[in-house]
Amino acid sequence: MLKLLAILIMTVDHADRILLDRLSSDYHVLTVIGRFAFPIFAFMIARNSLYTSNPRQYVKLLLIFGVVSQPIYWWALGHESFWDPLNVLFTLALGVLCVRAWLAGPRYWLALPVLIGLGWFVEYRMEGVALMLMIGMTVHNIRHRGVLHPYVITGAVVMAGLAYFLNFTSYNPQSVLYNEYAKWVMLALALCFMTLHPKMEALESRFRFTGGKLFFYAYYPGHLAVLGLLALLLFGTAAAY
Repeated sequence: MLKLLAILIMTVDHADRILLDRLSSDYHVLTVIGRFAFPIFAFMIARNSLYTSNPRQYVKLLLIFGVVSQPIYWWALGHESFWDPLNVLFTLALGVLCVRAWLAGPRYWLALPVLIGLGWFVEYRMEGVALMLMIGMTVHNIRHRGVLHPYVITGAVVMAGLAYFLNFTSYNPQSVLYNEYAKWVMLALALCFMTLHPKMEALESRFRFTGGKLFFYAYYPGHLAVLGLLALLLFGTAAAY
């Protein structure tokens, strides 16, 4: 159920950016809704990476479909650079690698700054990759100790405070949920999923999505291609910006 919700929100967000934003420059409530997509995906992928029996295959699929999706992502969203940023599947792959490196023990922790640093080149940047590591650490801690570790709470407070500061100093009259710094606020919201982790698992077991394992991977480039083609038909160009 959570996966379908995330897919729906992601589709709404991209439809707004590729199609609706061209029709009007006014504030779109869909943009606000779209801010919730990445935290949900980050929670699901980071949590699943803790329990997968084949983490290499997990990362391999994310990277393969990330490469396949990149031309479509660049074309549909109209980024100036083909390689900057790399699409969110690369962000998720780096997050999985961070979680698995942390699980592997202290001798692998030196890889964490490198992996997080590579986040500079992906969507949601380094903070997105770091968020996934924080989620993985928290979910693991809750499952094995039943408590939320203080450093996670501290990290969330810092994220929320920085979001407020950046919004306050940006002189942007729009809502904090709408401007370019919205991601900082949404990253902190992932804590809601962390603290509700056991309840979320119980709820998902009752409403489990039975689609194929490759559904999400194929859906990501697929829905971008469809939205890009619609934009091409309506506006003569697929690029959103």
